[in-house]
Amino acid sequence: MTNAEATSKALWEYVQTMAADEFKDVHVLALHVHGPGVIHTVEKPVRSVNDVKGLKLRAPTRQATKLLASLGLHQLACHCQASLMRCPKVRFKVR
Repeated sequence: MTNAEATSKALWEYVQTMAADEFKDVHVLALHVHGPGVIHTVEKPVRSVNDVKGLKLRAPTRQATKLLASLGLHQLACHCQASLMRCPKVRFKVR
């Protein structure tokens, strides 16, 4: 997916034609997706998975956390007691 507008339209069409039963108890106002994620850094550009080695990254969501873990990034620190709701900044480090 490289075009968020086209993919959002495709999602809307899919829900209207193929998944209407899943949303029968609600009135869907909108569905959307966002563009590809970007890793912002101060000094080191990230163009490949190898470029993240040694960087400390924060994941904004549980899905992003799983994605980073699948790339070999491991949790470094979490500034909370137990819950992700109290811990929006999960950090990872490549081993």
